[in-house]
Amino acid sequence: MHLIIWLQGLPGEHILFFKNLVASWYNKYMKTLQEPIYRNKDWLYQKYIVEGLSCEKIAKLHGVSDSTIQRWLGLLEISARSKTELLMDKNRRGAHMPSDSGILEKIKDLHYQGLTQRKICQIYGVSKSVMEKRYLKAGIKGDPSRKKKEFTAIHRATKLKDQLYDFYIKENKTTVEIGKELGISFSTVNRYLKILDIPLKISSEAASKRRGSLKISGVLAEILDGELLGDGYLIKPKKGNCNCYFGYGTARKDYLIWLAKTLRILGLNSRDNSVYESIGRGYSTNLSYWYQSHRFPELSDLHKRWYPDGKKKVPKNIELTPTVCRHWYIGDGSLNKSFPALYITLSTQSFTATEVDGLIKMLNEIGVGAKQGKHPNGAVIVMGKEAATAFLNYIGQCPKKIEHVYGYKWGTRRYSECYSMK
Repeated sequence: MHLIIWLQGLPGEHILFFKNLVASWYNKYMKTLQEPIYRNKDWLYQKYIVEGLSCEKIAKLHGVSDSTIQRWLGLLEISARSKTELLMDKNRRGAHMPSDSGILEKIKDLHYQGLTQRKICQIYGVSKSVMEKRYLKAGIKGDPSRKKKEFTAIHRATKLKDQLYDFYIKENKTTVEIGKELGISFSTVNRYLKILDIPLKISSEAASKRRGSLKISGVLAEILDGELLGDGYLIKPKKGNCNCYFGYGTARKDYLIWLAKTLRILGLNSRDNSVYESIGRGYSTNLSYWYQSHRFPELSDLHKRWYPDGKKKVPKNIELTPTVCRHWYIGDGSLNKSFPALYITLSTQSFTATEVDGLIKMLNEIGVGAKQGKHPNGAVIVMGKEAATAFLNYIGQCPKKIEHVYGYKWGTRRYSECYSMK
């Protein structure tokens, strides 16, 4: 199409008018030649219905407003999605997926080719819950990969049947011990036992064979009493008849490793990785280290002594030996370093004032003149210069293997020279 306008002899303002008019016609014509893709019905249907993109996302692709896309959906007679589907888009619960017969047949083909449900979800870019609904509509039952795994587990369990029966029933081994023997995890052992219909023992039965293997007496009893006066604890599950275990938490990893080795030598065994780290456990947000022993019936007996009504209480028959006091001091004691003042504080806020008075009376009986101090969270035990010196002499030197960790609680040469601490 050609447009010829003869402008010769016209005034200048008329020529300018016609130039602008032609330019506007040309621009409109060129725009019709470069029509935006979002005005194409097939393309917009693909993006909005099939791929499940929102109007906002489609608009961002072409630098237009949401209302423009909504207007063209109406002009092209593409029905808007329901509020539920729009809410799913807003919460990012997965893209919309059509459920027409063509899509369902494709899902069936992929399923019977052996692809897992997870793989099919990745192909279509939808969540597991969306795919499960399409599975139901397509009449698909089960996942072939899951059935294959179950068959493999049954086959392996059957091969190990005699060994599992001998270890678990005849030799009375725990699932952890059996796992180590066979090179598998204890959870896999539990699964195989269920497949083979071998009756599982409850936790108390598994631990009952340890009855008599742990003797809480002598040094072990003193260490446990000392630690329980401080930050040590005994845990008994609220449900079931499981036995107790002893636990301890601190920021000093080296001390916990030394304590775990000492307890193991004395018969209180634990897992190989009994010392583990945790961030934000308890009242602290810092890195801390925790120890946990095996469960023993004897520890349940000790639990009754220390937790008569579910809360930790100082036993009436406790004896403050040097070992008990040393471990108590390591856990909950502090030495004031403001020379020339010297005093020791034992944190006993978790106990009642009556229990603290009882501990002070026992300390006085061994020659340590302690007194009750005030603290916002409860009563504490305070020892002045003479009492602190007597207390440190009574408990003895800091164990050499943890001197680099807690040696500061025994003071420096400066204190020992001034107060003759031996």
